Amino acid sequence: MPEQYTIYGKSIKNKDKSRNGDFFKSEILNNDTVILALADGVGSYVCDWLASKTACETFIDLCKKSDKLPTELFSKNIGETNKAILNATPSCKGMMCAFSVVVWNINENIFHYISVGDTRVYLFSGNDLVQISSDDKKAVLMRNRSGKLMSQSGVTIVREGISRAMGERNLTFEIKTQKFNFGETVLLCSDGFYEEKANFKNIIIELIISSDVETATNKLIDRFTHSQKDDMSVLFLRRNDFNKDKIKKFNTLNIEDKQFNNIPQHLHAKFLIEELEKNIQLKDKTNCIKILDYILEKNIQTSKNKLTSLISLMKKNNFTDGFVYRKIVVLIKKTGV
Repeated sequence: MPEQYTIYGKSIKNKDKSRNGDFFKSEILNNDTVILALADGVGSYVCDWLASKTACETFIDLCKKSDKLPTELFSKNIGETNKAILNATPSCKGMMCAFSVVVWNINENIFHYISVGDTRVYLFSGNDLVQISSDDKKAVLMRNRSGKLMSQSGVTIVREGISRAMGERNLTFEIKTQKFNFGETVLLCSDGFYEEKANFKNIIIELIISSDVETATNKLIDRFTHSQKDDMSVLFLRRNDFNKDKIKKFNTLNIEDKQFNNIPQHLHAKFLIEELEKNIQLKDKTNCIKILDYILEKNIQTSKNKLTSLISLMKKNNFTDGFVYRKIVVLIKKTGV
C-alpha cells in the first residue's frame, strides 16, 4: 500500500439477516486516482444486497474503462450506474440503495464526492470529525401489506425513511468538492455503523489516529456488534503525507520546539518512529531515549508492529543498549493495537 495514504474498510452482516445488504469497494487508477464507493441496500425492497453490489462495482468499472479522468465523467457514470440498478433482472426489479462515492487525485488537495440516501461522508480535519454529506430522510407513515396504516395504542406508526436512493427513475444528485489536506481522513459509512453509537465521534477519531488502522477497525467493529441492529460498513482514506514546508522544521531532535499540535496524531507518531529508526541506526542512545520519553509523556499512540520492528532494527545494527530496549518494551505493553 502506498506510504502516502491508507485505505481500509470493513463490513459486517446483521446476524438476523441471510445476506449483507451493504457493500463497498475501492480502486486505485493509474497510480494517481483513488475511488471509494459504499452502498447500503434498501431493506424494504427486493435484492438489497445486489443493489449495493451493482452500485459500487458498476461505478468503478465505468471509471476503469474510460481514458478520461473519473472526475470528468462523474455525473455520467453515476447516471449509468443508476440505469444498471433500474435494469435489474425481473426477480430483483425495483431494488434500491443509498450510495456514497469519493474520487481523489493524489496530486490534488481536494476530492469530489456524492451522497445519495443516508450513507454518510465524514471528514477528519484539524483533529475534529465533521459530517460533510446530508442525510436524505423523511418521516414515513407505516402501512401493512394491504396498504392500511399501521398503529400502536391508537397512534399511527411513523418511521424515518430515506427520501432519495439509487434506483429511482428520476434520480437527482449533486457532485460536491471538498478540500483534502495533508494528514486528513475521509470516511464513508452506512447507517448501521453510525446510528445509536454512544460517543460515536470520539470513537471514530480514536480509530482514525491509530497507527494500526486494521487492528483498530476490527476492535471497533467488535465493540459495536453486541448492539448491532443493521448491517455495518465503514470505508476510509487517510492521508499519511506531511506538508513539505512543515517537515523542514522537523529536521532536528529538539522535540520541544516542534509544532506538533496542529498535526493529526497518526502523522505525529509516524514522524517520531522514523526519527527513532534513524537514531537506532546511528546508535544514538541519548536521542533515542529523548524520543521514547516524549512518546510516553505525551501518550502518543504508536503501532505495536512498528515498535516491534524497532527491536529487530536494534539487533540488526548491533545496538544493544538495555535502557532503550526496555523503554520500547514498555511502549509495546502500553499500546492497545
